Amino acid sequence: MRAKQLGFFPRLQTVLSNKYREEIHNIISTTVKSSELCACMNIYTSFVDVCIRKSDAQYSAYEIRNSANKLTTHLSAFIGFIYTEIEGSYMTPVS
Repeated sequence: MRAKQLGFFPRLQTVLSNKYREEIHNIISTTVKSSELCACMNIYTSFVDVCIRKSDAQYSAYEIRNSANKLTTHLSAFIGFIYTEIEGSYMTPVS
């Protein structure tokens, strides 16, 4: 996955609610270099779009905010998503 290139997909701009996008942005910005922030946001937003959202409604994370169990499941799925993407990138032949 070319995380920085994902920013060119307009669909990613509508996946997260504005409030949740801002919250995630603030959390991620405290842990990564500013040069990597866009890529991290793109990866998380892609994960939500592909694995979590059930409709075209913006994702606001209400269900994971109120349940530690659901948050743990969400984070575990996100880790699996990243792992799968990394493994896939090593197995894809470069032409």
